[in-house]
Amino acid sequence: MSQLLQATSLQRRETHSTNAEHHHCLQIIRPYLAHPDAGSSHWRTFTIQRHPPIPGDDKIIRFAINPFEKAYITYDVDTRPISKSEPKLPKYRDIIADSYKHVCGDLDIKLIVTHGLANPSAILAVKRGFEAQGKSWRWAGEGEGERKEAYFVKGGKGWREFCDGNPFAVGTLRMLQERGGEGGEMEGKGVGRFVGLGTREEVGLPSLHVVAMIVDR
Repeated sequence: MSQLLQATSLQRRETHSTNAEHHHCLQIIRPYLAHPDAGSSHWRTFTIQRHPPIPGDDKIIRFAINPFEKAYITYDVDTRPISKSEPKLPKYRDIIADSYKHVCGDLDIKLIVTHGLANPSAILAVKRGFEAQGKSWRWAGEGEGERKEAYFVKGGKGWREFCDGNPFAVGTLRMLQERGGEGGEMEGKGVGRFVGLGTREEVGLPSLHVVAMIVDR
């Protein structure tokens, strides 16, 4: 068992299941995959939950890892304590690193995806990043296609707006900073670019996603 999770009474469990949300995510991140035609057979899905379980609280994190693509997808994450007596939960960036290393044996990760943003600060940051580049994350008509993308590189237009207050962007950057020093497990790695991605859903409102593309410097 992971010492990181055990210290805070969390348990990681492989679910061996893929659902419609997972297949939808694979479709929208297809352009960023090194092997987009490999299908879903290489993906492994997990939940992290409190142990022992608390009634009505079946999971706090749901994610998938693909060792072949060197990719990690977040579907759900809520690490807020449910009571004042609960031990402080690990930082999510540490959970990503711990889980990826558990599955892959190292931290040679290339792609970190947050699918279907629910965090208000992250949603606002992505919208501001689009707007800083003069792009719209809204759909005005039927002829606009099913996806909208904006690319953000350090020092470029929209980078600050996209990162400020965005816990997923900031967490990725801090993970690389903390683990990327000389001799570190992620030495020489950095964010090549972030992608702000919007997809049009049946309800009419866009679903927003964050993609971090990790490169070797």
